[in-house]
Amino acid sequence: MGLVFQNHALFPHLSVAQNVGFGLGHLPAGERRLRVLGQLQRVGLQALADAYPGELSGGQQQRVALSRALAIEPDLLLLDEPFSAQDTYLRRQLQQQLADLLQEGQVPSLLVTHDLEEAYRLSDDLVVIDQGRILAHGPKQEVFDHPRELVVARLTGCKNFSRVRSLAAARLWALDWQLELNLDGPAPPGTSHVGVRANHLGLVPGNCPGPIEPNQWPVWLIKSSEGPFQVSAYVALAAAAEPTQELILVEVQRQAWQQLVASPQPWLLTMAPQRLMLLRKAESDIEDPKPLA
Repeated sequence: MGLVFQNHALFPHLSVAQNVGFGLGHLPAGERRLRVLGQLQRVGLQALADAYPGELSGGQQQRVALSRALAIEPDLLLLDEPFSAQDTYLRRQLQQQLADLLQEGQVPSLLVTHDLEEAYRLSDDLVVIDQGRILAHGPKQEVFDHPRELVVARLTGCKNFSRVRSLAAARLWALDWQLELNLDGPAPPGTSHVGVRANHLGLVPGNCPGPIEPNQWPVWLIKSSEGPFQVSAYVALAAAAEPTQELILVEVQRQAWQQLVASPQPWLLTMAPQRLMLLRKAESDIEDPKPLA
């Protein structure tokens, strides 16, 4: 088994080459040198073979740790938050290097991470664990798009939730958003909440021609936060009866945002039925701060 630690755990008194070859003492010296050199070439560190860990950057140390784990040609590779200490640019580079190395070597791997993008980029299957309980397990697309538990939706990055009350077989009243939702079919038994990811919502100018469609409502912009590539817009239903309704977060690409802010409000918010996550709340979930209406 190969293990990549969160803090690298390199031996400070050994050179890069000695660290990578640490688990290869059973091989003849010539074969050991060739394997170490091959590993260092794969991660672009052959020029630093004689350097010591204290002379390396954090990203270089991480690559040495990964090379050491792969050098023994393990039957299983365990990675404990391997990129948590890296900046965004280097993390993406290392993630791609790891993905390439794993694909090349066909090594089964278990990655532990709190980074949702990292989990999605590097995994085929996901296991979601909360307080020691396995809450979801399956192909990553299925876990992200169709969580059944409220806590799983939260752990996989969903920000928009509302408690719901059934109105009919395929209609729900979202208590916290104060709007009626049309579904593709009946809600599963035990459904207590609805969730929708911010990037799965639509936000368009309200002066578009044509009638308002189901699951489309006039909304007011309450506040916004601009990033380099997208804008987080917090909106509230224009016709809400209560001013305390929960705000809905919509992620809008910057180009679309520039067109949107040039149009008068209210704008139109759209929730596609196939994007709605119908969720149940486990007994161990933290209670909502607001009582049911």
